[in-house]
Amino acid sequence: MARLMQTGYSLPDSVELKAIVEGGEDQELGWFKATDLPKNIAEPAFAGKRGTRFTVAQGMGEQTYEIMEQGKPTPKVKLAILAREVSPSSKTYSIIYNRAKQFIVENPNAEALEAAAQEAGIAVVPQYNLTANTDKVGQLKNSRPIVRWAFEVKEGKVSDVFECGQQFIVAALTEVNDGEYRSLESVRPELAYEATNNAKAAYIKKQLKDAKTLEEAAETLKQPVQSIERVSLADNRFGNAGMEPAVIGKTLAIGENALSEPIQGNTGVFVVRTGAANNAADAFDADAEKAQLAARYAYLPYQAMQLIEDKAEVTDNRANFQ
Repeated sequence: MARLMQTGYSLPDSVELKAIVEGGEDQELGWFKATDLPKNIAEPAFAGKRGTRFTVAQGMGEQTYEIMEQGKPTPKVKLAILAREVSPSSKTYSIIYNRAKQFIVENPNAEALEAAAQEAGIAVVPQYNLTANTDKVGQLKNSRPIVRWAFEVKEGKVSDVFECGQQFIVAALTEVNDGEYRSLESVRPELAYEATNNAKAAYIKKQLKDAKTLEEAAETLKQPVQSIERVSLADNRFGNAGMEPAVIGKTLAIGENALSEPIQGNTGVFVVRTGAANNAADAFDADAEKAQLAARYAYLPYQAMQLIEDKAEVTDNRANFQ
């Protein structure tokens, strides 16, 4: 990358323009800074002198402008950046590819591959719940071939080298689930995460058991009190906390001007104090109701086809053609 800089010249800080209308009355356009105008107008407007006229293409025709006045000259700097993409040479490509091939030869099964990768400091990224129709693996570009390979080999196999964008990937098939339910080992990380969150929530609830007011709860946890306006069962989000349907439901269930027990949500434990209830029904909006019904009906054909496939036990073979 190189930077080219031109200095030592001045341009006005603003210009006053007039649009010249052939056969009609000219239009005073007012004062402009360079950033207020398109580039094709700004360049001649600020480079010219007072009284200069210039013509630029606009749409299907042309427009002529006249420079009426100019602001005071100010020093200018013109900066250009020339960048060249750095890409590996064919020699570098060949060296890295051969290293990946050698890595496969030395580690012919999933266990050996993972151990060797960790020892060499190579990232090992697990991917769960791949199906035959998965488009790509994680965020890897052009990784559909990895999915096809995974459904053609047996558990424990190590793949050849896949080229995914700017990365070389070696995959290992660690588990195949042909049944209706996943094995305990495959879901153990998810269960551990859920159990940890439940344990944290229980600990926080125990800390809050003596809090009699919202302010006491906030002081106990060293957290600020936040306000949320107009919470209803139609809401998808609970303020800045995000998707918290359980918190919304329990908040509305305690009634107005009440303090809740600690509520476990998706992102934490909440203590809520309600205000006055507003039971006034919103004005009926026929157009909004129509739009909502239309959006709901748009999914009916898909849902019907999915139900028919499930009932008919249709085998999905689309993966064979992707």
